[in-house]
Amino acid sequence: MNSGKAVSIFKHIKHPVYSIEEKGLAIKTVLEMPTLNSITKDDMKTVIDFLWNEIFEFKKSEDLNNA
Repeated sequence: MNSGKAVSIFKHIKHPVYSIEEKGLAIKTVLEMPTLNSITKDDMKTVIDFLWNEIFEFKKSEDLNNA
């Protein structure tokens, strides 16, 4: 995947038009880029949130505070 397409998918990681495989490859491609000049902090937070929700089942926040 070229870096332009990877960045585009990365910036729209929650868009349902992309498959989970495309999203994963885009994340890997961005991670391998030497600089992240076109990636914002909000883009990174969105991808972290996406990955978190793919891996973990959320408990209610009050359950997390009592853990």
